[in-house]
Amino acid sequence: MVHSETGLIEIGPGIWAVIMSIIPPEGGGPNAGFIVTGDHVLVIDSLMSPSLGQRLTKHLRQVTDKVPTYLINTHEHGDHVFGNQVFSPPATIIGHENVRSVLLSQGEAMLKPYIDRYSSLVPDIKDTTVLPPQITYRKHMVLHFDGRAIELIHPGIAHTHGDTMVYLPEEKILFSGDILFNHIFPVIRGSSAGWIAAIELAEAMDIETIVPGHGFMATKKELGDLKGCLIELRTQVKECFVQGLPVEQAIKKIDMPYLRWPRTERLGPDVETIYDELLKEGAVR
Repeated sequence: MVHSETGLIEIGPGIWAVIMSIIPPEGGGPNAGFIVTGDHVLVIDSLMSPSLGQRLTKHLRQVTDKVPTYLINTHEHGDHVFGNQVFSPPATIIGHENVRSVLLSQGEAMLKPYIDRYSSLVPDIKDTTVLPPQITYRKHMVLHFDGRAIELIHPGIAHTHGDTMVYLPEEKILFSGDILFNHIFPVIRGSSAGWIAAIELAEAMDIETIVPGHGFMATKKELGDLKGCLIELRTQVKECFVQGLPVEQAIKKIDMPYLRWPRTERLGPDVETIYDELLKEGAVR
């Protein structure tokens, strides 16, 4: 199932994606979703500010009048969690243990750059109260509601240190969080090698429909496209690293078709991240 549209999209029985254009380009996300099952409503990500969380609530009201019981944070980045206060309470927030620790220790510091960058777009971002998950898990958690299994999977350090993929095995649906940027240049805050491994984990799963963290609805084909981008980027950066080039020269040398995707201003920070990775891996220069 592939859509090139934004807004509320029903993707399965009681399952909706919300594709947003808050961050360019059109359909650039951040995205969210809902699962309505029995007496429970699960919200997946809360967007970037209280007002955007309220916009998400209006979408939810189009499909149910039930009160959200759980909110799943797919990772700790502000564009996915700074709307938490709109849903909790009464909803209980679930996320990876690293999301809780990061939001507790760095949440207020993380908020400031979002205010600096996005206050003209969402003025109320300054009113954000940073709320961490109240329930955490380490590797894998399964929620069982009304005969439906909802799996929370931490694929290891990838886009961040606390990524969660939300998998509905019966429906073959994956809410990937930022494990998938759909034809949008990725930003690496965890590990490029780990991210490639995370994508391979998802590719091995029985999936037909993917709700990406950013970009339009997707399939495994788009997941593979991102893997190709990360493999090519890591390969070229490693070549520069082995040659002993400084980061600034490496950035200028990178040449690949994925640089036609939007948001390539992320290339520089990504090269720096991969250089740090290679140093830690003990790569020879």
